[in-house]
Amino acid sequence: MRILHTSDWHLGATLEQASLEHEQARFLAWLYETMREAEVECLIIAGDVFDSAQAPARALGLYYRFLNRCQDLPALKKIVVVGGNHDSASQLDAPAPVLRALSVDVIGGLSSEPESWDRALIPIPDAEGNPQAVVVATPYIHESRLGVGRIAGEGVDRDLARAFFDAFENFYTELARRAREHFGDLPLVGVAHLTCLPAAQKLRDDDFKTDLHQVGTLGALPPSIFCEDYDYVALGHIHRGFAVERGRVWYSGTPVPIRFNEAQTPRQVLLVDVGEEVVIERREVPEFRPLIIYRDTPEALEELVTKRTWTAPLPPYVAIESLVDITRPGSLERLREAIEDTFSPEERPRIIAFREVLNIDREPGALGEQEFIPLETVTPAYLFEQLYRSAHEDQAPPSEIMATFSDLLPRNDAPLELASPEQQTLDVLLEET
Repeated sequence: MRILHTSDWHLGATLEQASLEHEQARFLAWLYETMREAEVECLIIAGDVFDSAQAPARALGLYYRFLNRCQDLPALKKIVVVGGNHDSASQLDAPAPVLRALSVDVIGGLSSEPESWDRALIPIPDAEGNPQAVVVATPYIHESRLGVGRIAGEGVDRDLARAFFDAFENFYTELARRAREHFGDLPLVGVAHLTCLPAAQKLRDDDFKTDLHQVGTLGALPPSIFCEDYDYVALGHIHRGFAVERGRVWYSGTPVPIRFNEAQTPRQVLLVDVGEEVVIERREVPEFRPLIIYRDTPEALEELVTKRTWTAPLPPYVAIESLVDITRPGSLERLREAIEDTFSPEERPRIIAFREVLNIDREPGALGEQEFIPLETVTPAYLFEQLYRSAHEDQAPPSEIMATFSDLLPRNDAPLELASPEQQTLDVLLEET
């Protein structure tokens, strides 16, 4: 049986208030053609279909139009959708009876009652309608639904960790047991939306990890929670595609980047052949819209933004960090004017994020060797300290001088009014610096 594993579509997401709808629509069109070409029999969407529990109408439209279009795929036997932590379980589950008639099984949420868990067992039929594999489709589940709560008293971390891991391991083992009881020795495919990592593996900045559990640092579950009955486990939640346990437990990652740092690594879906062996093929998702970060001096930026460096069909979204010695009013407007003078409206890059970053290294040197800090973090006390250091061989000002300077600052946005002794003190400070 051939599966296509994808997750974390985040339909309806925006980036710095810029819509991602066009690239998400292009992804769904590409996904449809990929499924047709690869003769996919089962599509698995492992959670976070939408970016928020209150999905906008246009995002819902993308989702339902795609599901409807998939009815034309001759090889496709089943679509399995589970809810993620961004989804509304009730919103996903509401049309489930109608979608089931279209061979779309949706598990938006699961009750804490074990009697209801059998609905997560979804057989995948072959061409004759006989089950050829079973998908154990579990949505995002908080540990409280599995009976895990905070434990008071000594040894909290050890006891809570054991209860946390055991609850999920027992849950997935029980579902595997039920699948074997109902369907025999068919291939078993798990679906889950959670944080799962081996003990030695750490999350990266582009994983877009959100804490899902109250346990804090214990929030990453080990792959051992999935017993050996599972031939393959399709995970959602982490936005980078990678193998947690090579050959068996995988994240597909988000197919359309929704943060600038996610655009630095290729996006993918996974084609999985499940039979006597499991064969996994990464299928790279095309770049539909570049997300570009420019970080340079104002003069260099005016040249950078006029260069076409992309081949994607949609014009890029751009984030600018302008490296300055002093704030430059009108910098953003000049960059936008340079873009408008260079590109036609349909191919024009759009600056959606801009900030000036203060260069505090006055010595000439390579750009990468200089130290930069955002202007919004610069306080009067910080500037005074830098001024003092520049005049005193990088020595920090004495605490009494900093205290006096602090006393001279206006309070509650009041204008600075200095009495004569304070004016004399300020004159002394200025002479010293």
